[in-house]
Amino acid sequence: MVRAEGTELSAEEYPLVSVVVPCRNEEAFIERALASIRDNEWPRYRLEIIVVDGMSTDRTREVVAALAAEDPRVRLLDNPERFAGAAMRVGVAAARGDYIVRVDAHAEIPPDYLKTGLRLLRERPEVWAVGGPVDRLPAGKPARLVAALNSNVFATGNTPVRVGRAAGPVDAVLYPVWPRWVFERVGEFDETLVRNQDDDFHFRLRRAGGVIYQLQEMRARYYVRGSVAKFLRQYRQYAFWKIVVAKKHGRLLDWKPLVPLLFFGSLVLTAAGGLITPYAWYGTAALASAYGLADAVASAAVARKTRVLDFFKALAVFPLFHLNYACGMVAGFWASYVRRWTPRDIIERGIHSRLTR
Repeated sequence: MVRAEGTELSAEEYPLVSVVVPCRNEEAFIERALASIRDNEWPRYRLEIIVVDGMSTDRTREVVAALAAEDPRVRLLDNPERFAGAAMRVGVAAARGDYIVRVDAHAEIPPDYLKTGLRLLRERPEVWAVGGPVDRLPAGKPARLVAALNSNVFATGNTPVRVGRAAGPVDAVLYPVWPRWVFERVGEFDETLVRNQDDDFHFRLRRAGGVIYQLQEMRARYYVRGSVAKFLRQYRQYAFWKIVVAKKHGRLLDWKPLVPLLFFGSLVLTAAGGLITPYAWYGTAALASAYGLADAVASAAVARKTRVLDFFKALAVFPLFHLNYACGMVAGFWASYVRRWTPRDIIERGIHSRLTR
């Protein structure tokens, strides 16, 4: 319940807000994430912070327990399943708030995040979820290249949550603010999905008639994986689980993730066609040349953000990234449609379900 700009609420009118923070092995990030939530412009006694830990093996639990001892708003709950979907189920079930917010443990939100989100939800009743674009940041020098790659549209597409376009409806936001009743209409997060459980939830939300809204003012920060290897593994998992989610709903939720697969498939087909007619190789050359030009332009953009030598690293990583993503989709199709494995089957076999932190 937030009034229009310039009108303040009395202390009794502020709704209780529950912020759910899924985490596992986040000792390097959890304290700053919780600080950004605790410092939000919201009455202390109308805010609770529920950290749902996936049985961390580092000092994450110790850090959270120490914060909980000094701040009664912070609670630590267990998530034996380890994955984010189960963490959201545990957190939402334990939440007492009229509004639920998700914030990841390696993210930070601005001081007016809650206030701005709740104002929009009050002013626009057709909106069921609101959030903002997310800046990808390095947590130290080794991660600079990963942050630049992660922010480049050649790698990850021009989705609104990355490019931060003007306010308006979108397919999903990373750190949403929801009215609690949304979970009664849409259901829980699917805890069997290792990745893309937020895509699944927001697809169900839109299908139920809700609108997801992005506000530029709610821009958050996210600290990327610390190595290119972890970055690649993370996105291979995203690609794999997009196919698992597609099977669940009987359709792909978005066509753009198919682009790397279609490109490499076309490259292979035109090259194979050259065995029949040499003219097909012209198609291969045209595709490879166009890709090489795009790769060089994107790598130059990365180097401008980091250092000159990273141009050559990015030049090699971009094709590897796209091939890696395409292979993830092929693996997802094989597991879901050929082997007919359920998400639980996939988890039990340990396929593309390793956590990348």
